[in-house]
Amino acid sequence: MVDPVPGCSIPKDLKIDIAVQPVSRRLPEAIYRSWVEDQRGQLEYKSEAQFDQQELWNVRLILTSSSGNGEIQSRVTPTPAGFGRWDLLFFALPFFGIGFIWFKAITKRRRQKP
Repeated sequence: MVDPVPGCSIPKDLKIDIAVQPVSRRLPEAIYRSWVEDQRGQLEYKSEAQFDQQELWNVRLILTSSSGNGEIQSRVTPTPAGFGRWDLLFFALPFFGIGFIWFKAITKRRRQKP
């Protein structure tokens, strides 16, 4: 998400790219373009970078506009992709199932008591 500096606005021609390369340099640097989504008045830039292995990667965020350019670098270890927002529900299903079976057993036992 991009917020403007207080008293300023976000340049209309702002472009954001993500450059990734393994720290081992076994692959050349790959640059991925981002696209803009307006989330209720909040600008959100989205990009999808491809990581073929779970290892340490150099990641550069490249900002370009007519107002100026900028760049920041960091090192990250990517995590495997999941189901997004559905992860919690998916992994909680076995616990809900055990809870349901436990509840059915308790109610059946109560009905059998004189």
